[in-house]
Amino acid sequence: MTYNDKSSSFQELLLRDKSVSIHHKNIKSLAIETFKVLQGLCPPISNEVFVQRDCPYNMRGNNNLTRRKVNSVKYGTESISFLAPKIWDILPKEIKDSDNIDVFKTKIKKWVPKNCPCRLCKVYIPQLGFI
Repeated sequence: MTYNDKSSSFQELLLRDKSVSIHHKNIKSLAIETFKVLQGLCPPISNEVFVQRDCPYNMRGNNNLTRRKVNSVKYGTESISFLAPKIWDILPKEIKDSDNIDVFKTKIKKWVPKNCPCRLCKVYIPQLGFI
């Protein structure tokens, strides 16, 4: 939708349009793919990217994805396999506990990511780095 408004900020326009940024849409897409992997709805190759944890106990949390140890930024902390468990952790429990993919997609449309763990959302301070 177009607004003839040159004074509002991008965030204000998103709120007025009841929309989210492309970044938030990407985070939601990653959460949907993670749900598919955990429910066995993805091709087997996805199991190499999203490694599920084998836990014989019924734990309180739903941390079903293994977090790999990484040694670099480019192929480590910036990879999907590293970010997916973090995104899954910030999802509310009522979304994670969805019965099927259609219910999950409906619930996640209303969710706005807060405290995103990706590098884009971190604050950069010159001569100090990301905090």
